[in-house]
Amino acid sequence: MAKYKKAQINIPMCLAAVLLCLTMFSLHFTGGLYAKYIVRDSGEDSARVAAFDVKVIGDSDDLVVELDNSGSDNVYEITVNNLSEVAVAYDISVILEDSAESKGVNVVFGSDKSGQLSVNTSKTHEITFEVNDWSKITKEQNGQSADVEIDFTVVVNTVQID
Repeated sequence: MAKYKKAQINIPMCLAAVLLCLTMFSLHFTGGLYAKYIVRDSGEDSARVAAFDVKVIGDSDDLVVELDNSGSDNVYEITVNNLSEVAVAYDISVILEDSAESKGVNVVFGSDKSGQLSVNTSKTHEITFEVNDWSKITKEQNGQSADVEIDFTVVVNTVQID
């Protein structure tokens, strides 16, 4: 009679096979759960930039200011128009050429030289040219009248405030 040797079981291989089977069962039963967590969304939007349009209008392109010794000074009007879709703040400055300052002419603002304008509003400012030293104007002039050219530049800085 022949003796048969009993076969040994490879425990690690059996354990690996059991784990593989359990993993396959788990994947099969949880495979349909992933669809529950899918979310879809869509949408549209548009935007535009608010218009920024500020116009500055002076009396004329070439201004003739007649100053006499009667004490009546001449006024230059400047209007700031806010045609924007936003409110703005502004600041006005007048730059006199060196020749005007050396002839004794200075600038006085009739009202504030800065301000704020809401949408579609305007404000007029008066700029007065005064002579503070007549001797500087008349020292090189002969006769009853004197013509002096005054070069100036009006600068308006504007900023959106809302």
